[in-house]
Amino acid sequence: MEFENIKAAKAALVNELLIQHKLLLNNDHRAEQKSIKKAFAINNYIKDNFDLRDLKDLLDHKEPNIQIWIANLLLPFYEDVSLSILKKISTAQIPECSFHAAMMLEHWQRKKSN
Repeated sequence: MEFENIKAAKAALVNELLIQHKLLLNNDHRAEQKSIKKAFAINNYIKDNFDLRDLKDLLDHKEPNIQIWIANLLLPFYEDVSLSILKKISTAQIPECSFHAAMMLEHWQRKKSN
C-alpha cells in the first residue's frame, strides 16, 4: 500500500472507516474485521510517512466514528481538543460510537496516570 500524498491517504482512511462502521452496524463481523485491518494498515502508513498533525481537519468530520479514530490518534498532539471530542461523543448516546469514545478516554486516562 502506498499513497502519493497525505490527501490521498486521508481519503483512503476515511473511506475505510466509513465502510468499517457500516459493516459494524450491519453485524457483518467477518467483513468488518477485514475492513478494520485495512484501516489500521492505512493508519500505520500515515504514521510512518506523514505528519499526523495533517489529520487535524478530520476532527471536524461529520461522522462521529471518524472523529473518534482521529481524536485518539491525535491525543499526543492536540490533547485538549481530542479529549473534548471524545467526551462529547461518549455522552451523546450514539450507537457503537459513544461506547468506543468512552473506552478511548479511559485508556488515555490510565496511560496518563502511569
